Amino acid sequence: MFDSKTGSFYKLPPFHSAWRPNVILTKMHLIAFFLLSPNVTLVQAFIVAESLSPAPAHATVDELCLTHEAHMGELLSPVLLIRDSVFDTITRSTNLRFLIGSYNNTGQTGYRCLDLTLPEPTSGEVVPMSIHTQDIFAVDFDSNPALAGGSADGHIRGFVGMLAVDDDLYPPEDVVTIQKFTIDASQERCTAVLGEPTQVTFPENLGGINAASFEFHFPPGRHMYEEFDAARGRFCYDIDDGSRLTGIVSFDLE
Repeated sequence: MFDSKTGSFYKLPPFHSAWRPNVILTKMHLIAFFLLSPNVTLVQAFIVAESLSPAPAHATVDELCLTHEAHMGELLSPVLLIRDSVFDTITRSTNLRFLIGSYNNTGQTGYRCLDLTLPEPTSGEVVPMSIHTQDIFAVDFDSNPALAGGSADGHIRGFVGMLAVDDDLYPPEDVVTIQKFTIDASQERCTAVLGEPTQVTFPENLGGINAASFEFHFPPGRHMYEEFDAARGRFCYDIDDGSRLTGIVSFDLE
């Protein structure tokens, strides 16, 4: 993993995961989520050494040092950082908060705040971390979140996107429904305000991308990765055929 702020490269130790691990770099740690089985996710925290200046171009890759780990249930959805490292001077522990979501059998996607608390590490030992979740909001249908802006202290805003469904239960190919949200993760209890659903029509001439592509329904053998540029209000899609990048498409929200 490359840290653009310091110019440093970090290498994870050998691991086993059913899916590509979800890796998030924070101020003090690199947090990795490994899916071990359909019902078990291994969460590991690696200490990140502070760098006062960017690394030279010929810098070597730093092997990360594992300090904390724990197990939790299945975690397939995107994991988004909503509050960066907060150090408690009394307990000497570090807390991080993430937004996670899961689609349930009631036809909704429930979003939760995932709390990771990392006790002060002991030299040379891997210390268990504590994991807690709290429900914050739910939306109808299967959906994907995107953060449109936030801060290290837990005040963020974003939206969730889902396919618009008509009376015949077939989604139109050029419409996606979004709901804006704001989250306050700065206090002990996370709170959220969820806006009303709004339909967004996709522009034409996007190289075959439509609302169905937004929800990752893509032809077999091809993959699409979505990113949201908060500064410009722009969706960016990287498309590959399993072995190489075949296209990059972007469009702006108004």
